[in-house]
Formats: sequence, structure tokens, C-alpha cells
Amino acid sequence: MEHREGRAGHPRPGAAHPRHQEGRARRAHVQRGGLVRGAGLPAGRGLRSHGGRGHVRGRLPRLSGRLAQGGRGGLAPRRRHGEHARLLLRRSLQPRPAAHPVPSRDRRPLSPLQAAHPLRGSVSEPAPSIARAEISLYASVLAIRERHGLERLGIAFWDSETTLQWAYNADEYFHAASTMKLAVLLGVYRQVGRGELTLDAPVHVRNKFRSVVNDQLYMLDFDRDADPDLYRNLGRTMTVQQLAYAMITTSSNFATNLLVDVLGVSTIQTALAELGIDGMKVVRGVEDQAAFEAGINNEVTAAGLLKLLRALAEGKAYGAEASAEMLKILHDQRFKGGIPAGLPQAARVAHKTGNIATVHHDAGIVYLEHRKPYALVILTQFHSETPRSTAVADVSRDIYECLAAMNP
Repeated sequence: MEHREGRAGHPRPGAAHPRHQEGRARRAHVQRGGLVRGAGLPAGRGLRSHGGRGHVRGRLPRLSGRLAQGGRGGLAPRRRHGEHARLLLRRSLQPRPAAHPVPSRDRRPLSPLQAAHPLRGSVSEPAPSIARAEISLYASVLAIRERHGLERLGIAFWDSETTLQWAYNADEYFHAASTMKLAVLLGVYRQVGRGELTLDAPVHVRNKFRSVVNDQLYMLDFDRDADPDLYRNLGRTMTVQQLAYAMITTSSNFATNLLVDVLGVSTIQTALAELGIDGMKVVRGVEDQAAFEAGINNEVTAAGLLKLLRALAEGKAYGAEASAEMLKILHDQRFKGGIPAGLPQAARVAHKTGNIATVHHDAGIVYLEHRKPYALVILTQFHSETPRSTAVADVSRDIYECLAAMNP
């Protein structure tokens, strides 16, 4: 069932007001394990508690700052055609636009309690419902999309502390860019775990690769690689471990293609299938221009990347030891302009970015003191003439502030 926008009919004599009927239905839905079923999304999406603990019995404390006002600048949510929205029947609950929007530079700092205990709100604050938190977050996300002129935006997060999860266009496919390297890393540790590959195995370093289109040979441009120092090893060998580290931490396309050749695309696809990770399509290496022109691209969804991150966080990606080793590499990521830029300085993030001319993604696991981690995926697409913005960092900040306002 999809929630559609429209006017509610006048209640018949003796019937409950539509707003009351809606509230009863929503409470019943929470008890069934989900808050609202989003249009075009599988059952159970939206902000909800899960994992066998039942619905959230406590209430969320009052959302601080701009979140309580419906997003940065107090902009009211506006649905775009085709959006996977889940709040269209709650118009009376939508936060009103702020009379005097607070610029982001004037954002209030966290209270001393929140600073000492990140993601914990003040217990003295009044507690609105989870539905109100979802509305505020949804409004904030739409405001970010509008402000940065994003063509598309996909978000998925899961919090192991509260077992809450939330999604926005999480099943929509985006060009993967370098987030596909997470799947390659998974493939490496699959083969290592099976004894079919070792991390110290030598790999011949050569700049010659075959396109998936007619087996054409192509080469990578040294100047475009994020780690041009690797090209100094041409004609020599590097270990699988060295290549895997460079592929993630400096996002080297050269290291990625060498590992894709070692593994084979079918092995990477098998690794994803074995762990039940759908929503990720890896069909080739990177910088395969012939494949790009033929429309053959690696694609990901926010939901798919979130499944991969959860497998790592829960130690289920080919065992606890392999998961820990992969997370250690992800913690050394050198590009911090995405999810980490929206967090307190003390936060640690194991993540992988993805950037090309028209997309900017980040997918990672956020670690803060005094609580369990949460996983977050943010995918953005914009026009080629639009300069890269802070949209990913802004969404990261708003997710953090939403969770910071909740009492665990």
C-alpha cells in the first residue's frame, strides 16, 4: 500500500476524525515493527526499531536547533515527482517554517551533556514521538536537496545502539563511482578465507586492462589516479594487501583494476550474493570508457551499501577476523570531506567515498564514545555544471543531530 497525497474526506457522523484514525493506524503499525511503509519501498522501511526487540517504547526528546524547525532554514518538505516519500498523509504534523531561520554558521553547539555523551539528549527535554523525529529529519533532507540543487539523493542508516533505521530513496540505483571498491575488498577477503589467495601474494603491476566491451585493451591515465605513486611500480610486483590498502585509503583506480583482474568480476558478484547483499551491481573495473559509453556501469543503492556495512560491523563478512581487518583499512580512509565532515572531531569513521564528475557518495560506520556505532550511506547526484557541495556532510550532520536528540 502506498501513501498518496490528497485531501481526506469529511468524517461520517460518529466516526473518528481522520487525524485520529491516522494516529491509531500509525501506532498499530509501529507495534508490527515499522513506523510507516514508504511509497515504493519494501515493508519495514522508515524510522523504526527492529531486530527482535519490538517497537521503541520510549519517546524521543525534543529535537534541537534546526531539526525541530523542519530542516536548515526551516523549509517545509516539498515532494518531488517519483520520490520515495513516507510522510505524505501527515500534513498536519509537518513542522511549520521558522519565522527567522538560523544560518548554519550560527548553529548552537552541543550541550555539555551531549558533548560528554555524544548522541545522548537531555532527559529534561520534552519527548515527541518517533514520527515527529522522522518528519523533522525528512524535512531537513529535503531542504538540503533543495539548497544544493541535487538531482537525486539516496540515504540509508542503521543505528546499532537504538536499532532504529531510516531510508530515503534507498532502493534507487546510482552510478557507484568508487563505492564499488567495497565489493572488491569483500571479494579479496572471500578468496583469502577460502585459501584461494593470500594477502602477501605478488601481483604483477602493468597498465593494461581489457574492457568488457569486445575485450578492447585500455590504459589508465597516471595523472587522474588518486595515488600516482603506484605507477612507479610498473614492471614490478606488489602484494594483494598493498593493493587493497591503496584501493580503499587513497581510492586508487589502478590498484582496483589490478585486483579486479586477480579476482574476476564473477568472484566479486559471488561474494555479494553469498552475504545476501543485493542492491550492488559490479560488472567491470573502473575507467572502462568503452563500457561507459555502452551504458555498462557499476551501480549501487544506499540500501545495498548499508547491508555491506552492517555485515562488516557485525563481524559477518567472512568471519569476525576478516571483518575487523577490512574495517581497519576503512578507518585509514584519507578523504574526509563526506560523512566525517558533519561529525564531532572525536568521531571515528570507517568509510569509503565515491566521486566522479556528477556524483559524490560516502558510505561508512560511525564510532563515537559511550555508544555503539551506526552505519550511514549517502548518495548524491548533481548536474555536471554544479560545483561539488557539502551536501553529504550536511546530511551526515543532520543524522547525527537526530540521533543526538534521542535518549538511548
